[in-house]
Amino acid sequence: MDEWKKDARRDVVFVDIDALVQDAFCRAIDPLLTDRARIIGDLEAVKEGLCDEADLIEKQEKLTAEMEVLEGLMHKAIMVNAETAQDQEEYNKRYDGYAAKHEKLEKQYGDAQTEREARQNKAQILASMIESLNGAAAVTEFDVKLWNATVDHVTVNRESSLVFTMRDGREIKARLYLQGRCFWRIFIDSSSYRI
Repeated sequence: MDEWKKDARRDVVFVDIDALVQDAFCRAIDPLLTDRARIIGDLEAVKEGLCDEADLIEKQEKLTAEMEVLEGLMHKAIMVNAETAQDQEEYNKRYDGYAAKHEKLEKQYGDAQTEREARQNKAQILASMIESLNGAAAVTEFDVKLWNATVDHVTVNRESSLVFTMRDGREIKARLYLQGRCFWRIFIDSSSYRI
């Protein structure tokens, strides 16, 4: 078994945790792939629901229209101030009010743009997962592409357990058991496959 090496001078076993994690991943992901059609459908529904930008595009269009109106009012205030004598304090107060509203709208526009970019990134991640699942066969050996497309992170706990947190939010729990001196048995908690 490649996961462990025995020190010839001592009765010490060194464990290759990467190999154990990879083996646990293969055992954990394989049952997910047997229900591939449903999972792909779920991911597409999640992608459609979480990544739709229509509301943000509409919001940005409204904000752009409001900013254009304010820009027109600011330009008009400048032109009137240049052509006619008026109280500068009143002019500055009115102009500053327009400028403050414009700045507030620009911030809202920027926030909407940031949210759109976040949704686009989520859509790309989900599309990558869907593509990987469409092309994946039964998992018998570790596949880096499948790992990158499906796993967000893995937590290795002290009590010899692993928690695979998938990109779709699922958590799959695996437990490592030492059998004998050098053999590790991996148990996948099937109840953790629910989304």
